[in-house]
Amino acid sequence: MAESYVTSAMIKDGKIAVSVLVDDFKDDEFVEISGQATQGDGGFANFYEIAQIPAIASPDGHLYVEVTATPLPPNRFTRDQDISVVLRVANIWLTVVGRQALQQQEERQQQQGQGQGQGQGQGQGQGQGQEPASPAYEGMIWDEVKKVSQISGYRFP
Repeated sequence: MAESYVTSAMIKDGKIAVSVLVDDFKDDEFVEISGQATQGDGGFANFYEIAQIPAIASPDGHLYVEVTATPLPPNRFTRDQDISVVLRVANIWLTVVGRQALQQQEERQQQQGQGQGQGQGQGQGQGQGQEPASPAYEGMIWDEVKKVSQISGYRFP
């Protein structure tokens, strides 16, 4: 389990910047960082950023990523209170899911049964014989995992 946490916070150009320790991730990997910074008097900021883990460690031997956020009005962060930060740092995964072939075949059969005698020939001539897109219906399922890939900064050979 990755143990990332905030090591410092600083006001920079009207925004709050936090430094996040990311030693448990591989260099050049991309991570999603999201969370909030708050103070008791109402200072508040939302963080959301996709960041690349640095390839080179800082002089202290650790890897850090800096993320910034604009504090939400009307309250500002004040100098006399601690800041509480809750952040999540996670790998980013891309998954492509499709509908199962059996489900698609059943839908085509239903459409053919409903479409007989009405509007035959519609959709032809649109994009080389493709049918116009129809909206997804309630209960439609995409559960055929076609591809899973972790997003990283590594170059493909």
